Amino acid sequence: MTKYHFDMGNAGPYVICSILGNTPPVLSSGRRICDMVYVKDVVRGLLSMAVSNSAVGCTFDIGTGRGVSIREIATRIAALMRTTCLPVFGGLPDRAGDFPQVADTENSCHVLGWQPRWTMDEGLIETIEWYKNHSRQLNARRGVDTLRERTGNSL
Repeated sequence: MTKYHFDMGNAGPYVICSILGNTPPVLSSGRRICDMVYVKDVVRGLLSMAVSNSAVGCTFDIGTGRGVSIREIATRIAALMRTTCLPVFGGLPDRAGDFPQVADTENSCHVLGWQPRWTMDEGLIETIEWYKNHSRQLNARRGVDTLRERTGNSL
């Protein structure tokens, strides 16, 4: 069994896309703690599990083992994007039942020899660039989805 600790929900992409659209992202308090692991590290972890005989029957957390608040992530995204369009914290209520989610990386490290390679900033920079390079396609896709919702048609 594998636990994925990229529990940023949609906050990261939402913050990036909002800033790209020059709209301040409105968030909850931002106090929720998650483990920010870059997708390329998750893929490396999954591949490590797939090829390791030692992984059979084990549970692995794929993450950094470091808790980061949504506030810290959103603020860092804004800084990396060098924007004046800053996140608005407290504009939404905190979700009930949220609890800190931080990977216990002991098995991943000792059994698989796996550790994350990308820092949070490196992963955020690559993610921001991806969204910048694909924003036109994403906006077109959102437009199609909105049209489908309004008309009830599959285009």
